[in-house]
Amino acid sequence: MDTSPKKEKSKQKKSLRESSNAFLRFLGDVGFYVWSGVLAIGAFLAWLISILLI
Repeated sequence: MDTSPKKEKSKQKKSLRESSNAFLRFLGDVGFYVWSGVLAIGAFLAWLISILLI
């Protein structure tokens, strides 16, 4: 029985923010900041609703 780790020669997927293409990096950065803003606004609204309903 062989217990050595499997060696995979597949490429690891890169995120858009780590791409070599400048346009894709730009899209990745914009998407990241838009998504962060949406999460921040949602967190604030959830906090505000919870405070108002206490």
